[in-house]
Amino acid sequence: MDINNNNANNANNGHIDTFECGCGCKLIFEDYAVGCDIYVGSRGLITEYQMVGDYSWDSYFPRKQFWHELKKYIVEKYEKCKNNGDEESKGWIHLYNRYCVNDMYNGNDALDYEHLF
Repeated sequence: MDINNNNANNANNGHIDTFECGCGCKLIFEDYAVGCDIYVGSRGLITEYQMVGDYSWDSYFPRKQFWHELKKYIVEKYEKCKNNGDEESKGWIHLYNRYCVNDMYNGNDALDYEHLF
């Protein structure tokens, strides 16, 4: 992932290192903050840092059983909100750009949700 480093202050006025995703979605993540880990079969791994702001990955990843189901859901959400500039749209654009454009998984691979924050 191509990133641009930024700095942000958390609610306690402490320093948090952040970065902006380079896929075109413009999402900002907390560097090294636990977000989500989703195994796709035995070959792949979707790993994402926690987003900065009020959205969590739990808002984006419904509990689907197989990759083809989750991919279809991501594509539908992306198509519905790709022209909006809100944070919710950015999340779907990110998932679409990262995992659906150059899909490297077998559609029938089972999903295993390890962490989702």
